[in-house]
Amino acid sequence: MNIDASIRGFRKYLDIEKERQKGMKELSELLGMDFTFSDEEMIRNAESNFSKAIEKEIQKEIKSTINNMNKIGSIGTAKKINPPY
Repeated sequence: MNIDASIRGFRKYLDIEKERQKGMKELSELLGMDFTFSDEEMIRNAESNFSKAIEKEIQKEIKSTINNMNKIGSIGTAKKINPPY
Protein backbone atom coordinates (compact mmCIF):
# COMPACT_ATOMS: atom_id res chain seq x y z
CA MET A 1 0.00 0.00 0.00
CA ASN A 2 1.49 3.33 -0.96
CA ILE A 3 1.22 6.50 1.12
CA ASP A 4 -1.59 8.02 -0.99
CA ALA A 5 -3.69 4.89 -0.59
CA SER A 6 -2.94 4.90 3.14
CA ILE A 7 -4.04 8.50 3.49
CA ARG A 8 -7.23 7.81 1.52
CA GLY A 9 -7.87 4.79 3.70
CA PHE A 10 -7.42 6.80 6.88
CA ARG A 11 -9.64 9.58 5.58
CA LYS A 12 -12.36 7.00 4.97
CA TYR A 13 -12.26 6.07 8.65
CA LEU A 14 -12.10 9.71 9.68
CA ASP A 15 -15.19 10.45 7.54
CA ILE A 16 -16.99 7.60 9.32
CA GLU A 17 -16.08 9.19 12.66
CA LYS A 18 -17.33 12.58 11.46
CA GLU A 19 -20.68 11.01 10.50
CA ARG A 20 -20.78 9.32 13.88
CA GLN A 21 -20.12 12.70 15.48
CA LYS A 22 -23.11 14.19 13.65
CA GLY A 23 -25.32 11.43 15.00
CA MET A 24 -23.97 11.93 18.50
CA LYS A 25 -24.61 15.67 18.24
CA GLU A 26 -28.24 15.03 17.25
CA LEU A 27 -28.62 12.57 20.12
CA SER A 28 -27.07 15.11 22.50
CA GLU A 29 -29.56 17.76 21.41
CA LEU A 30 -32.50 15.36 21.85
CA LEU A 31 -31.44 14.19 25.30
CA GLY A 32 -29.99 17.46 26.56
CA MET A 33 -26.63 15.89 27.41
CA ASP A 34 -23.33 16.02 25.55
CA PHE A 35 -22.39 12.67 23.99
CA THR A 36 -20.09 14.11 21.33
CA PHE A 37 -16.40 13.32 20.92
CA SER A 38 -13.54 15.78 20.94
CA ASP A 39 -11.53 16.18 17.74
CA GLU A 40 -8.72 14.23 19.39
CA GLU A 41 -11.09 11.37 20.25
CA MET A 42 -12.43 11.27 16.69
CA ILE A 43 -8.89 11.08 15.31
CA ARG A 44 -7.91 8.44 17.87
CA ASN A 45 -11.00 6.34 16.99
CA ALA A 46 -10.26 6.67 13.26
CA GLU A 47 -6.61 5.70 13.83
CA SER A 48 -7.61 2.68 15.90
CA ASN A 49 -10.15 1.43 13.37
CA PHE A 50 -7.78 2.05 10.47
CA SER A 51 -4.99 0.17 12.28
CA LYS A 52 -7.31 -2.77 12.95
CA ALA A 53 -8.31 -2.88 9.27
CA ILE A 54 -4.67 -2.79 8.15
CA GLU A 55 -3.75 -5.52 10.64
CA LYS A 56 -6.61 -7.69 9.39
CA GLU A 57 -5.48 -7.17 5.78
CA ILE A 58 -1.89 -8.06 6.67
CA GLN A 59 -3.03 -11.24 8.43
CA LYS A 60 -5.09 -12.16 5.38
CA GLU A 61 -2.09 -11.64 3.09
CA ILE A 62 0.21 -13.66 5.36
CA LYS A 63 -2.28 -16.52 5.51
CA SER A 64 -2.62 -16.45 1.72
CA THR A 65 1.16 -16.46 1.29
CA ILE A 66 1.56 -19.37 3.69
CA ASN A 67 -1.18 -21.31 1.93
CA ASN A 68 0.55 -20.69 -1.41
CA MET A 69 3.85 -21.82 0.07
CA ASN A 70 2.16 -24.98 1.35
CA LYS A 71 0.82 -25.67 -2.15
CA ILE A 72 4.30 -25.27 -3.60
CA GLY A 73 5.65 -27.54 -0.86
CA SER A 74 3.29 -30.33 -1.83
CA ILE A 75 4.52 -30.14 -5.43
CA GLY A 76 8.20 -29.26 -4.96
CA THR A 77 10.70 -29.55 -2.19
CA ALA A 78 9.60 -26.65 0.03
CA LYS A 79 8.78 -27.55 3.62
CA LYS A 80 5.15 -27.18 4.73
CA ILE A 81 4.63 -24.23 7.08
CA ASN A 82 1.64 -24.08 9.41
CA PRO A 83 0.14 -20.64 10.13
CA PRO A 84 0.76 -19.40 13.69
CA TYR A 85 -2.99 -18.90 14.29
